[in-house]
Amino acid sequence: MMKLMGHRESIPSEKFDELLRGANRRIFRMESLPEYNVPDDRVICDQFLRGVPLPPLDSPEIKEWDEMIRNYRKRGISFDRLRLMPETITPYLRYEIDWVYSYTAGAGEETRFWPIKKSSPTLQRDFYVLDDATVIHLEYDQSGRWTGFSFETDSAYARDLIAGSSQLWNSAMKLEEFLASYRSRIV
Repeated sequence: MMKLMGHRESIPSEKFDELLRGANRRIFRMESLPEYNVPDDRVICDQFLRGVPLPPLDSPEIKEWDEMIRNYRKRGISFDRLRLMPETITPYLRYEIDWVYSYTAGAGEETRFWPIKKSSPTLQRDFYVLDDATVIHLEYDQSGRWTGFSFETDSAYARDLIAGSSQLWNSAMKLEEFLASYRSRIV
């Protein structure tokens, strides 16, 4: 493992998968970037931006992700995502809001929204919290390309991230409320 930022150790995808499979109460994702540059995701996002009808979600990757969420929910494990929202909604965020979150909600993921300007800079990053105890960072470069996972090794910092994200989660807008507000805006 390689040290990152003095309090993170990079971990391989296999280790992240193992930690995710080991969760037994809650899987929480903090999502903060205005745009992600992930190749498979970009293809679908570009279709959305061209006005292509919503694709059937029968690709192996999407089916696998949704089935994973369903299996966690069947085991009583909550699967939650907190989306930090910038003041300006990017085309990529429109894609996530209009396509992605509705599909994952159908699989059992709960998504909530919070204004990024009302959050601590400490929380303005992407990470998972497993069972309210373990923090795994998602590392991205400046263009939003995923570069790997890292394990938070500073227990005090991890506790701050967990407490802060829980506080935001409890105050954040639920998907249905957010969609009603978002879709009623004048453009």
